[in-house]
Amino acid sequence: MWAMARLKYECPALAKAVGERPGVVMANGTTQNVANTVYAFADLGYFAEAVFEELARHAERIAAQGIGQDIANILWALGIAGMVARHERTVRIFWDEAMSRPAVDFLHIQWSMLLLARLFAKSEGVELQVPRGSEQEKMLKKGASKSTESSERFERAVAKELSRCGFDGFEMEVPPFEAGAGGELMKVDIAWKEAKVALELDGPTHFLKSPRGSAKTLTRDGPSKAKARLLASLGWKVCGFSYLEAERVNAMSDDDRTQFWKAKLAEFGVRPAGQAQTLSALLGELRRKADRDGIR
Repeated sequence: MWAMARLKYECPALAKAVGERPGVVMANGTTQNVANTVYAFADLGYFAEAVFEELARHAERIAAQGIGQDIANILWALGIAGMVARHERTVRIFWDEAMSRPAVDFLHIQWSMLLLARLFAKSEGVELQVPRGSEQEKMLKKGASKSTESSERFERAVAKELSRCGFDGFEMEVPPFEAGAGGELMKVDIAWKEAKVALELDGPTHFLKSPRGSAKTLTRDGPSKAKARLLASLGWKVCGFSYLEAERVNAMSDDDRTQFWKAKLAEFGVRPAGQAQTLSALLGELRRKADRDGIR
């Protein structure tokens, strides 16, 4: 499973086989085996409840015996899979262990993973506490500077195209959290902040490779699914646009591309400049219609 996750390779049959007998790994494997397995399920987007239920049965032992990387991998996986509320006890066992250890037990990237786990937990209504003024608090803040992978060229090309089509008021790389809680993590690719509309651009790394060798078959990976779920929980409307969709749209004429974007974004209440009807104007129109129809 770990190798498949590193390769971002679809493996539903393997995931099904391991998911049907997770106790073999949890009871007999090393803490690294357990952490890698749980991480792989989450990274590949196979959010198998049985795997996390079995993890819960061995949580105390794995937390006590695991190294920092094991703990960070497991907490990240629980957050990505949306399993925090369902397995809050397990999450707290690993979180408390992480907060009790020396900060040097975790690398910078692992502090980023811990921060992400905390943000996902909050989105599920679970608050994970950090000792105030502690070294752990300082490292979590530093972890927020670790940006998730960004397809900057893709973003700039789409932003340029939106401007050509007459759209304005959008920004790139927008933090979705209040008061900058997530730092550089989980930024929205292109956003209309006031309307809370997120245009998420999914390049090839957001999808699993298919064993069938079909470039037209797209299965989103775990982090991409998790980000969409997180944004929705924060009140954002998420509009996805994949690299394959971009290839198809780029082959269109200018007029057809403009119509494509108008139709796609209209579903989320976003229209080109000069075509968006303000709320006050809409209410005024409704009042005038009511007056004409004699409605009071």
